[in-house]
Amino acid sequence: MNGKTDATPHRGSELSAPFRFWLYGLTIATLLLVFLTDFDTSQAYRANQDWGFHLALMPWIEATRITLLNGLDVFSGVPLSPPTDAQRLTMLVGLLLSLVVGPTLLLLGIRVSRQKSETARAKSYGLMLSLMLGGILAYAVAIPSIPVALLQWRVSNSLREAQEQGEQRDQMIGSVGRIARKAREFRLLPVSFGGGGGSFNGYTLSDAFAKNEFGTYRVESSSDSLLVIRAIPVSSRGQSVVATLEKSGALRYRFEDTTRD
Repeated sequence: MNGKTDATPHRGSELSAPFRFWLYGLTIATLLLVFLTDFDTSQAYRANQDWGFHLALMPWIEATRITLLNGLDVFSGVPLSPPTDAQRLTMLVGLLLSLVVGPTLLLLGIRVSRQKSETARAKSYGLMLSLMLGGILAYAVAIPSIPVALLQWRVSNSLREAQEQGEQRDQMIGSVGRIARKAREFRLLPVSFGGGGGSFNGYTLSDAFAKNEFGTYRVESSSDSLLVIRAIPVSSRGQSVVATLEKSGALRYRFEDTTRD
């Protein structure tokens, strides 16, 4: 029996040189992104001139923020302030990094990584780093863009529906106002002329006032001193308009949510 044991050869580091190179480069790039990116949202609505240069991989969001603040300034009577040099530099650097530098480095790194020559791969650590940095910059923009686009689509649809419902309600209010004027005339006319003789009793809607493209209208109740008119939207979404017309001529509105199957 041989008591000798084969000595385990010294292998050095278990991590290959390319892997260590990528690991160090990824760590440095991640730290740079963390320390250079502005994550402070507590001052999201500061004045335009207070924003300094910061890294923004989605500069169109910065442009939207400036546009919205300028719109608020217009409504507040504050003179418009053009973007500062720091804001322009922020958006320019963001555009270059996200739309030029990132995709260029990524495509260059992919091209080099497909080379079959081991010697070429061993000498291309710098280009492998470009693959890594390009991937960070490109995916940092591409991946969040998908949920952001979906969210913007939902918000846009919601705003469009709210606008349509608001226009529909305004049109119904206008139609109810015209009906109320006819009801006042009816109350003032004597019975011999087809009026109510000082009462809303007997007032009915003609076909021209009973329905239009925005809703249907009906008289819910009528008495000597009170008339209640309801306008129901044609669409399944929206608010019905209930108008109360008093003998003094005062017209009051209230809105009720409409839900249909």
